[in-house]
Amino acid sequence: MPPMNEHGFLGKEIEQWIPKNRHAHREFFQLVDDANRCCQTSMYKLGPHKKNRQEVLVAILYLRVLNNSQAAVLLAERGLMPQCRILGRATVEALFILCAIANNREYANDYVSEHQKNRLKYLNKYCQLHGGLPPMPIGRR
Repeated sequence: MPPMNEHGFLGKEIEQWIPKNRHAHREFFQLVDDANRCCQTSMYKLGPHKKNRQEVLVAILYLRVLNNSQAAVLLAERGLMPQCRILGRATVEALFILCAIANNREYANDYVSEHQKNRLKYLNKYCQLHGGLPPMPIGRR
């Protein structure tokens, strides 16, 4: 059985596709590489104040956008375009949230409140289905 059939996209054979894809779409990858370099270096300049919810959320979402973007590039290099598009959409959605929170402190509060409501909803559903609370993770006991 050829290695690609045995290992799929996790095999070493995929590495030969990367230079071909980068060459075929060099303008796109150059733009992405330049933007990534700028974003990656500016990431280390973030200094959110721990007690400022808006700043903390913007920093967290910035990292999510950056990491999702980098993951999308890894997928694009390997020719996994449908998966790259899915991750690209998640990245853009996180970017919209980041911008809204950065521009309006109240959105930060709304974002956290909505997150807490969802956690409570899922916890209640778990309790209904399983007759009690989920087990506590080992590291949090």
